[in-house]
Amino acid sequence: MPKVVLVLCPNAHVLATPDMYGNLGMMYLAAALEQHGITPQVVDMRRLKMPDTGLIPMDADFVCISATTGEIDFTRGIAWQLRRRAVYNQGRIPHLVIGGAHASLMPDDCIKDFDTVVVGEGEEVLPRIISERIKGIVKAPRIKNLDLLPFPARHLFDCFSTALFPGEKYGEGDKATTLIWSRGCPYACAFCSNIYRTVTYRNPANIRAEMEQLIRDFDCHAFRLEDDNLGVNISWFNAVCE
Repeated sequence: MPKVVLVLCPNAHVLATPDMYGNLGMMYLAAALEQHGITPQVVDMRRLKMPDTGLIPMDADFVCISATTGEIDFTRGIAWQLRRRAVYNQGRIPHLVIGGAHASLMPDDCIKDFDTVVVGEGEEVLPRIISERIKGIVKAPRIKNLDLLPFPARHLFDCFSTALFPGEKYGEGDKATTLIWSRGCPYACAFCSNIYRTVTYRNPANIRAEMEQLIRDFDCHAFRLEDDNLGVNISWFNAVCE
């Protein structure tokens, strides 16, 4: 099996509590890889001021990074340093994959620095990218049935936090983690990175099963929601509340 490393990058523009919100996108990708028999290694740099490529194994076959626009300069630096390190040590250069908000919005801005740029939801395409070593800009098809996705691979990540709100000054609350119940939003606000103008929904039973798993396996009873817009479909939202 190829050695796959998932990198959580520092963000120079985060003011405080950089790891309060777990990276759900990466957790879902890790779960999709595990479903295909690949257990990725996670390198979490969120609490660092600058990236440290020394944390990334020399023998990595694939290095996958998710980046917002605030993180893109650091991710470019990681890509450059990994190539330089491989040349200096006469080793192999890992296949570099980038996804996330910036790549989905501006793929042409990323392709010169990375072998593969994923636009959109990556759970279905990343295992194929790895098995076939696909290069270039890959436009992922929309995932229509979110209930078929495995639950996020939280066992591989540091994804629980007691920070009550972003910024330590607000104090501590219950141990919490992030959930997402739907994906997308029908609106086109100028400040938002959403590329989907339709919404896909998880079944309330599927949401309940994930919350029960978090209570049972992680003793986590508090949840932060990352949905773009919970109020679009009121009948669905009422069913979830029930």
